[in-house]
Amino acid sequence: MSLPASLHAQALNLQTMEKLRLIDDLLASISPTSSKIDQAWQQETEERTHAFEQGQLATKPMEEVLKKYAN
Repeated sequence: MSLPASLHAQALNLQTMEKLRLIDDLLASISPTSSKIDQAWQQETEERTHAFEQGQLATKPMEEVLKKYAN
């Protein structure tokens, strides 16, 4: 089953953050997360935040990262 051309075109024309939200929603609809996975991601997020705040995490400007994924 293929996507209607108009739906496909609309998805491609979304802004980056809108595309990411759509992807997240679509993935969640086919593979719901479990509380165990959510807890693991929460811990990972806290550890990364702490590393960032302590200057232990290499960072790049958002513009540089987004250029990598630009159409």
